[in-house]
Amino acid sequence: NEILNMVDHKINLKFQDVILPIYTSKHRIGLTLMDGPYCSILPKGKSSSQSILSNVKHSVIAESSTRLGLKTINYSKIIIDEHVASIYKESAYYFPFLKDEVNHNYNWRTVKALPINSNDARVSEIFHHPNLPNFLTILSGKVTTCWKIAFEINAIINNEKGFII
Repeated sequence: NEILNMVDHKINLKFQDVILPIYTSKHRIGLTLMDGPYCSILPKGKSSSQSILSNVKHSVIAESSTRLGLKTINYSKIIIDEHVASIYKESAYYFPFLKDEVNHNYNWRTVKALPINSNDARVSEIFHHPNLPNFLTILSGKVTTCWKIAFEINAIINNEKGFII
């Protein structure tokens, strides 16, 4: 995100400060509720016992139209704990087995960059920068569309030399 800010301010992005609880799981599965109150459970990397929870509403601590506008680093433990409790509560409503999982009290904080559009959809898109012809920005929003981006990047790499991706 910092590099993008240095090279181009024309991509219409919003930035979200996101908290993702990591917990010990008896199950190594990925589940996502796509309609309504989106929530998701994902295995954490190569770990055989940890999973990540996310929630479309409660995982987002703050949102800004600029990366520098996210002034949430100093949020109190109380506010963070409230978000985490809401993530667990809402997720357990749809995934009842979460009530039996062990909350590790560890949370992953990250900043997500998302395109601003009329329906808040997470798109997969390649942005070409007119002032920097050898520089591309790639947003890969969904598994169902990111494969198209892979084919486009492959074509660019095979047809053009000197691209920075």
